[in-house]
Amino acid sequence: MKLSLLLLSTLAVALPIAQQPASEYNQLLDLINNQDLEKRDISGQPTIVMFTDNSTISDKLAHVKAIIGNDHIEKLYDVSSTEKGAGVAGYVGTFSNETLALIADAGCISIFQEDIIVKGLGLEEDLEERDSSIYTTESGQPWHLGRISHLQNPRNTPQASEYVYRTGTRDTNIYVVDSGVRTSHVAFGGRAHWGANFNNDVDEDEHGHGTAVASIAASISKNAQIYAVKVLGPQNTGSLSGILAGMEWAINHAAGQKGQSVINMSIGSDSTEVYKTLIQKALEKNIALFFAAGNNNEDACTVSPARFAKDFTGVFTVGASNLADNMEDWSGYGNCVSMVAPGVAISSASRRGDDVWTSWKGTSMASPIVAGIASYWMSIINFDLPSLEWVLTQSKGLVNTHNNTPNILAWNFHP
Repeated sequence: MKLSLLLLSTLAVALPIAQQPASEYNQLLDLINNQDLEKRDISGQPTIVMFTDNSTISDKLAHVKAIIGNDHIEKLYDVSSTEKGAGVAGYVGTFSNETLALIADAGCISIFQEDIIVKGLGLEEDLEERDSSIYTTESGQPWHLGRISHLQNPRNTPQASEYVYRTGTRDTNIYVVDSGVRTSHVAFGGRAHWGANFNNDVDEDEHGHGTAVASIAASISKNAQIYAVKVLGPQNTGSLSGILAGMEWAINHAAGQKGQSVINMSIGSDSTEVYKTLIQKALEKNIALFFAAGNNNEDACTVSPARFAKDFTGVFTVGASNLADNMEDWSGYGNCVSMVAPGVAISSASRRGDDVWTSWKGTSMASPIVAGIASYWMSIINFDLPSLEWVLTQSKGLVNTHNNTPNILAWNFHP
């Protein structure tokens, strides 16, 4: 009997264990990664497709199986999640009319639309010679740093060029989804890193918008790590699908970093819903998002992604003010704007050299000012998004706004 039991146990060890079937999430990834490239049609207009919030991984797998039976999915938008498959937000590809009809009828799809061109919302004003110590000293600073660190406007006083701030010790990260960043510029002091490129094959800032935006945020949050996510090219434009890919990358990368993170997107296009899913994924991970309100004197509720600030806690859309605390006439306005911040004559780093400075205007410059203040506060205190929103909206009644724009001016809480 003992011999028989021993023999059975030996046989049990020797017999091969039945292989467990791959999870539905892994099956989905395998389908995407092993598509038939002959089905790829690059002649048409790409279409962005987003899943509904209540779609299960089973729904998504079945849908993708049906799609790639006919066509090719270029990219899956997948935000990392401990619950496998919950982070799959959507996909982009170029599809036949037959496949588009299938997508339109799918119950698991919330929205689909053609890819569009999105542009940066800043204008370079001129080049200027500046001392490289501009980002390392408290005196002799640009006007916008003086303005945000004084409750009352210090214009025409010695305090106008003084940036007053507390020193934080917590790790923070700022993701600049833009035209790239000249990471070697002295403005960053080694804190800027190339993250990813979803526009072309040139891993550098070919326009200058992204370098300027990044340096503005970095000058306020002195210890933040800056990550360049290139989605705009030499003309300061890029595809919506590429911008969504940049958002996805930033959200996933932030999950693996120390400290809290913010994402700045100084870009805009006509109103579209497709940003919504990835915005929600970022907020679920306590990542705040900052958007430019637009530069065409239009209601920010008609601009995306600016329109989403009124829908979510932790999303901020920023208009532009000037040295006299007047909201600029060209700034995006309305109740989709969270606050205004300096947006004219903003001194910033240039892409043209490691010690070259330039001046920009636009809500593209106002947005990273508030993103920088948020990161600055995160370096001092660990914030949840409702608390962060409270801190960022306490400077009230000090700026002349218009068209129902909230009377809130960016401020770092120094008296």
